[in-house]
Amino acid sequence: MKKMVKMLAAFAVMFVAVTTVAKAQGGGGGRGRGGAQLANILKDSLHVSADVQVKADSIAAAYQKKNADLRASANGDMASVAPKMQELRTQQINDLKGLLTADQKTAFDKIIAAMPTGRRGGGR
Repeated sequence: MKKMVKMLAAFAVMFVAVTTVAKAQGGGGGRGRGGAQLANILKDSLHVSADVQVKADSIAAAYQKKNADLRASANGDMASVAPKMQELRTQQINDLKGLLTADQKTAFDKIIAAMPTGRRGGGR
């Protein structure tokens, strides 16, 4: 009985450690987050006005819906819709840039260029 309690305690500790690390790294699904992440860059890094942030959130929501529709139509074959999703991301970036001043656009471009591309987590 003591051995079982120790095993359960060890499992609980490992579970908490793994989920804490995953959360800190932005893990936990992540589907549909990309668009919101781009919109949050405007607020967090570029400190845009509340009016611009509302417009950015609206743009992000529209593109999240488009991407969700694409994923649903893929029937598990994400490779077939990947080019269209990349095209939508490019369109979203351009739409967001349309809300920015020239200086903000330059800063936004630098942030986007520094962001990782492709799949994370070793090709899950």
